[in-house]
Amino acid sequence: MYRLDGRVLLPTRIGLLSLFLVVPLLLLLIQLIYGGEERIAAIDRKLKGVNDIRVLQGMVDLAERLRDLSVIVVYDRSEELESEYERQRLELLNSVMLLEKDVVFSQDNPIMELTYPRIIKQIRRVRPVLGAELYTPDVAFREHQPLVETLQQIQFRLADQGGLFSDRNDASLNLTYLALDEFSDLTTDLGRARSYGSLYLRIGHVPSDGVDSLERIYERLVLQHDRLNIRVNQLLKNHAALAEKPPFNSVPWNLLQDAAQTLDDKVIQSADLDTPWRQFYQNVSAYVVTASIYRDQILSLLQEQYQLERREATAQQKWTLGGMGLLVLVYAFIYVMDLREASARQKERQEKEAAEAADRAKSQFLATMSHEIRTPINGVLGMVELLSDTPLNEEQKNYLMALRSSGQTLLAVINDVLDYSKIEAGKLQIDNTVFDLRQSVNEALTLFKPLFRQKGLELNISFEKSVPTLVNCDPQRLRQILMNLVGNGLKFTEQGSVNVRLSVKNTGEKCFLYGVVRDTGIGMDSHQQTELFKQFSQANRSISRRYGGTGLGLAICQRLCRLMGGEIGVSSKQGSGTSFWFTVELQSIDEARLSGFEAAEPSARDEHFRSELKGRRMLVAEDNKVNQMVIQGMLKKAGVTVDVVENGLQAYQKVVEEGQRYDCILMDWEMPEWDGITAARRILSWERRKGRPESLIVALTAHVLSDYEAQATEVGMKGFLKKPIEREALFANLIVLLKEQQGQ
Repeated sequence: MYRLDGRVLLPTRIGLLSLFLVVPLLLLLIQLIYGGEERIAAIDRKLKGVNDIRVLQGMVDLAERLRDLSVIVVYDRSEELESEYERQRLELLNSVMLLEKDVVFSQDNPIMELTYPRIIKQIRRVRPVLGAELYTPDVAFREHQPLVETLQQIQFRLADQGGLFSDRNDASLNLTYLALDEFSDLTTDLGRARSYGSLYLRIGHVPSDGVDSLERIYERLVLQHDRLNIRVNQLLKNHAALAEKPPFNSVPWNLLQDAAQTLDDKVIQSADLDTPWRQFYQNVSAYVVTASIYRDQILSLLQEQYQLERREATAQQKWTLGGMGLLVLVYAFIYVMDLREASARQKERQEKEAAEAADRAKSQFLATMSHEIRTPINGVLGMVELLSDTPLNEEQKNYLMALRSSGQTLLAVINDVLDYSKIEAGKLQIDNTVFDLRQSVNEALTLFKPLFRQKGLELNISFEKSVPTLVNCDPQRLRQILMNLVGNGLKFTEQGSVNVRLSVKNTGEKCFLYGVVRDTGIGMDSHQQTELFKQFSQANRSISRRYGGTGLGLAICQRLCRLMGGEIGVSSKQGSGTSFWFTVELQSIDEARLSGFEAAEPSARDEHFRSELKGRRMLVAEDNKVNQMVIQGMLKKAGVTVDVVENGLQAYQKVVEEGQRYDCILMDWEMPEWDGITAARRILSWERRKGRPESLIVALTAHVLSDYEAQATEVGMKGFLKKPIEREALFANLIVLLKEQQGQ
């Protein structure tokens, strides 16, 4: 995440998803690393535990031989046996003391540091003579057995310390119990068999308590044999692969049975008491040694299991970390690429915002200039209209007509520029209304008749029978299209005529007004026709120099036709004239909303306006003196009583401070002191607080953008009339608004 021109750069949904995936993946990766290291460390602890057990197993073997020998030495005090006993005891003691000096072994196994003094003390304390004093064979065995058990218990603790007993691997867990549990018991029983059997053969008789001891040893050996075979068979059944490894691949597991049989045959049921005890001792000793070898092989196999498990854990960790790392890189790459795209989008957005700001500045400039130009034009055209109602001679009427034509031409140029600006900003609105098509078209094109007479051209207007009297569309935009096309025909035609023909075409459920404007002018080639509807474009520069124009008219006509649901096209040949055609969609007419005067003659409409407006009282807030005269003159001719103020503050004072009540307030927008929007807001706010009926306030302004109209509606103005306004449009709108106000 970084900033671009002071703004936070945000990724898209894909980038955010990648970021949200990267974070948990990183956490998971860390957890896997930590968990993998913990798993490997746990396996290493188990491996070390097995190694330590095997190290300690050598001392266990020495302690067991010393224990078994002690039973014989008690009754055979020969120097040879006593020397052997002392040698084995010193060997065991030296082994323990050497292990105590092994710093690594002792430090890693704190239990050993605590146990060394106890073991050494036990080794130094044991003496075979105790058995002689009490004349009990078990005494010597029990005297030395605690030493063996101490060492075996340490093995169990080392296994527990290494986590061998909490292993979830069934094979490893069973091997651990087999080596440390079963084999510890069977070596103890084998040791008893070896010691007691040899002893009784040596002394030449079996005491009464000795018979019971031998019987118990025999039974334990048989029981141990059965238990061991069950345990081993179950282990091999669950883990067949172990059968191929020592000691399971060569052991018949009749070790204890053979030892029990030897004890029974050679000692318990033997009638020959002359059997040398050393032969029996050697036979049973071989069983003990074999058991020790098997146990070491099982521990070695357990060690192999853990080594294999460690290799698998290491490989799994590498693959997992590699895969997770790759995913993190992929998502990070996606995120970085998305940020780059976001940077490009941000730059594009800024450029768009800059362009929009430029458009707004342009629109504001156009709106301001339009307002400043349209205000005096409103005065000019308004005074022309007032003047046309006064007695004039023919020459004066011609001058007045030329003045009106020039004003209309100037207004058309301003409208073209402003309309293009609104179209580009997507703010041009289509206002559909019901009107008399023939009357509207004839009135609009009548303005051209003096110009046609000056050039000696004919203007022909015809309507097919299919064209109804009343239609529902935007009359202002329809007149704008026709006047542009007729104006172009007039401009580029030197002799002949311009013909306008209107008809109606039905396509499915839609109804279209179809118009054709054909002239006998200079015509165009195919290249000129392709450039015709582009804004600020004309056939060539010489055309612009010779005939004038902005190059916006046809581009605006094309946009207007499309906004009104139709199309526009051209057919032309250089030197043979041009034919423009256009269509606009006609909306259905609601008969219930018709006033009955839409198709009336001008004189009838004027009478209708006077009858509806006569006796009304209106306030005009307008700072321009000429516009004051124009609006006041129009309203007075309709029988309206008019008060005029120069700004919004004076309008507020008239209504609020003086308590004047008006049927309608016509409010200009741009005025000194208070503008129209401020005055309207404060007047309506005061009336709402006082619980009075709200005044009918209508904006009458040179601002024509929809933004201004939206502001007026938001404040509470009920109408929005645009300058320069025609008398009939002013009266028709006032009558509608007054009726709506009265209904409310």
